[in-house]
Amino acid sequence: MFRRIRVAHAIEHAAVAVLHQRVGRRAPTIALSDPFGFSVVSPYSAEDLESAVAEALSRLRSGEHALAVSDLCGTNLAVGGLLAATAALAAANGRARRNFPSAVAAAALALVAAPAAGRWVQRALTVEPNIGNARVAAVQKLGAVAGLPVVRVWLALAP
Repeated sequence: MFRRIRVAHAIEHAAVAVLHQRVGRRAPTIALSDPFGFSVVSPYSAEDLESAVAEALSRLRSGEHALAVSDLCGTNLAVGGLLAATAALAAANGRARRNFPSAVAAAALALVAAPAAGRWVQRALTVEPNIGNARVAAVQKLGAVAGLPVVRVWLALAP
């Protein structure tokens, strides 16, 4: 089950990267993966997304595994928050008022390291770019949120 989520997450990242490459910029996009595929809230249509997923599958299979790791991933936010909080607590050493400047400096340094750490966590834990025989089962517009289409991509994934 966890591998299925990691594969869907990799395909989600790759598809969004393809979409952004096609338009030449990063459009506002929120996506969430699960064991059965992923959902995307963005200005892209279901047809745009279906085409991008097809290209993403092809490119991942041809070895473009870097497409599976995204600087925009929520994993990066979680890792950054965890690193900053841990560094601040360690630097405060139980004396938050007295050591506040040290805590702030430690948190700032942790946030400098966070992007690289987030990418590492994605590669190690949250994405799997070796997608095997994954394929699109269905793509459907589900509705809209704040005027942006919500598109669901169902994937056929090996167990």
